[in-house]
Amino acid sequence: MMEAELAGPEEYTPAWLAITGWATENNNYEIDMSRPAYEIYLNSPAEDPEKIHRVMICLAVK
Repeated sequence: MMEAELAGPEEYTPAWLAITGWATENNNYEIDMSRPAYEIYLNSPAEDPEKIHRVMICLAVK
């Protein structure tokens, strides 16, 4: 699980790529594809003064 502050929707894919790369390349985790991966939205970007997307990315590993 990793929290991210993203400027907009265009940053979601790079954030997912970063966390999967961090898990597999830097920490030797194996992603458990039999379990769901998901996002938890921590705020409403429309209501955030800076329009930041605060999101928690959750990824199952073995």
